[in-house]
Amino acid sequence: MGKDRKRKSRISSRQRITVLLSRIIFTGFFVLGTVFFLSGCQTTSKEEAKYVFVFLGDGMGINQVASTRYWEAQEEGQSGEESIWKKESFDSFPVTGFMSTHNMELGVTDSAASATAIFSGKKTKNGFLNYNPETEEAYTPFAKKLKESGYAVGVISTTSLEHASPAALYANAEDRYQYEEIARQGIACGWLDFWAAGGFHGEEEMLFREAEDNGFTVARTPEELKNLDGSSLPVLAAAKSSFAGAYMDYEIDRARAEKYGAENISFSDFVKQALVCMEKEEKFFLFAEAGKIDTACSEGDMISSMYEVKALDDAVAEAIKFYEKHPEETLIVVLADHETGSMRIRTDMDCSQISGQVASYARFELIMQELYEKKAPFSEAMENAEHYFGIVENQLEEEEKEELKKAYTEGAEAFTGELCKMKADKAKIQLVSDSHSGQPVPVYAIGKGAEIFSGVYDNTEIYEKLNTIMDFQE
Repeated sequence: MGKDRKRKSRISSRQRITVLLSRIIFTGFFVLGTVFFLSGCQTTSKEEAKYVFVFLGDGMGINQVASTRYWEAQEEGQSGEESIWKKESFDSFPVTGFMSTHNMELGVTDSAASATAIFSGKKTKNGFLNYNPETEEAYTPFAKKLKESGYAVGVISTTSLEHASPAALYANAEDRYQYEEIARQGIACGWLDFWAAGGFHGEEEMLFREAEDNGFTVARTPEELKNLDGSSLPVLAAAKSSFAGAYMDYEIDRARAEKYGAENISFSDFVKQALVCMEKEEKFFLFAEAGKIDTACSEGDMISSMYEVKALDDAVAEAIKFYEKHPEETLIVVLADHETGSMRIRTDMDCSQISGQVASYARFELIMQELYEKKAPFSEAMENAEHYFGIVENQLEEEEKEELKKAYTEGAEAFTGELCKMKADKAKIQLVSDSHSGQPVPVYAIGKGAEIFSGVYDNTEIYEKLNTIMDFQE
C-alpha cells in the first residue's frame, strides 16, 4: 500500500546485508522472548476456539500505539505515563508478543508478502499474493480452508475491497495491483460471508452488479448496512470516501463530518454489523484491517495515524463485547503486517502541538490544490493552514515561514507535506522515512488459547498458532 513497490527477484549484496541484519536483530528478540515465554507460559487448551477475530493495523509498530496512548492521555489532562497502560484497549490484553516481518528475500516486507505469510504460513516476495514466484506454487487461500471447515468468514478493511491485506485471505495473484482480477476472485470464490471496505478500484458499478449476480446482498449506505442480519449473507458492504478513491475516509475526517451531523459508516460499524450477521453461525472467523495507519505515517501525518489507531480500538471494542458473552469460545488477536516510518518518540513529546489539526493530509491537500490552481496568495494558504492544522503564521519563526513559502510555490503536495513535518517536529515525534521498516511488530491476544501468542516468533507462525486452536482443513 502507499509506498509499496514490487521488488526484483535478484538479491543485491546490500539486500543480503539487510536480511542478515534483520535476522540478527530478530535473534536478539527471540532469545529475550523465549525467556519470558518459558517463565510465564500456560498450558494451551486443546479445545477449539469457535469465534476468532484477527485485527491488523497496517503499518502499526509499537511506537504508533504508544504515541496514540500519550496523545489520548494528554488530551485528558494527564502527563501520559500514569494512564498510558490503564485504558481498556487492545494493548492492555493479558498476552503480548512480537513477530518478525521479513519476506522471502528482503528484511523489509510489503503488505502482500506479510499478509500471505500470516495466513498461509509461507513466505513470498513483495507484490505477490499467495504465490511463490520461484517455485510457481499457488498457496491455498486461508478463507477456502476456513469455509471448507465450516467457518463463516468475514473480511473487513478501511482500505479497498481488493487491498493486499484482505485479498491475502481469498486470492492468488502474481501482482497485488491486479485489482479487477483480485476483485473477481473475491466475488466468485464463495468463501466470503461478510466482505466490507471502502469500495473497488476501477469499474466499480460493474463489479457490484457482478457481486449481486453471485448472490451478495450489497449495502452502500448506513441505512442499508443497519438493515442487514443473518438472512442477508453473503454480504458486500462499501463505504467509499468522497475524495480518497476506493478507501474509506480517514477517521479524523469521518469523525469531524459526524460532529456536524453527516451520517457515515465507521470501521467499528462494519465490525458491529458483521457480528449481527454472523453471531448465530456455529463458528466464524473475522479479519478486520485498520489499513490507513500506514498511509498516514507514509505522509508524516501524525494526528491522522493516531485517529486510525483509535478507530482500531473502537473496532476491537465490538469484539470484546462479544468475547465477554462467550469467553470460553472466543479468541481475539491484534497484530500488524509491518511498521511504517521507523517512528521515534522523544522524551519531551508534546501532543498539544498536533491536537489543533482537524483534517487529514489527504483532505487538506485537495483544498490546497484548488487554491494553488487559482493562484491564491500565500496569505490565503496560511489562513487554511491555521483553520485545518492550527498553525498560525504570526507565531512562526522566520525560517519556518520561508520553508512554507517555498513549499507553496512547489504545489499543494509539497505545502501539505511541510505542514505535516512541522507539526511532527513541534510534537517531538520523528519519522525517519516515508516507507516500511523491518522492525518486529507487536501482537496482542485475549481469550481461548491466547497464551500461545506470547513470546517472539516469525509472522509465518501466526498461521500455525491459529491452526493449533482452530479446526480448519489443511
